[in-house]
Amino acid sequence: MLNRFLKTLGWFVLTLALQVLIFDHVHILGHATPFVAVYFVMLFNGESNRSEILLWSFAMGIIADTFTNTPGVATLSLTTLAMIQPWLLKFHSNTEDEDDVPVPSAAKMGWGPYMRYISVGVIIAETIFYLLETFSFFNAIDLLLNTVGSALLTILIIAAIEGVRISNKRAAA
Repeated sequence: MLNRFLKTLGWFVLTLALQVLIFDHVHILGHATPFVAVYFVMLFNGESNRSEILLWSFAMGIIADTFTNTPGVATLSLTTLAMIQPWLLKFHSNTEDEDDVPVPSAAKMGWGPYMRYISVGVIIAETIFYLLETFSFFNAIDLLLNTVGSALLTILIIAAIEGVRISNKRAAA
């Protein structure tokens, strides 16, 4: 139990540091800013308690909002994603048994189901984030460009992180 907590805390600190120190300062063509904090929420396995996922996600969001001066935007998008994350994982896993939900990783699920799982989660979180941030449909083209550009960039970065994570596990084995 302590080992699992420390592992989750390590991913929390690493993801938060990457988001706040690096990715919040990346703005490609003024429209694409990666929201890699989503990766932390998507890492919880099927055996995780929903309350645990919600608390970690809320903490990630509130701290990210504090550093980026977006009051409540990241908190709501990450907490909403945390509410549906167990369902998304069950839906995208290839297991026949409903109780046998794998750890979300490309090595366990396969790249295809894993990327669909990540893509749906990222698109949901980015859509909520930018809808709350703009709070208007007045400039729908900018809203669409921000959401799609940021989602694509986030998905690419998460795929790269997952590739490194898998290669490190193979090297250690």
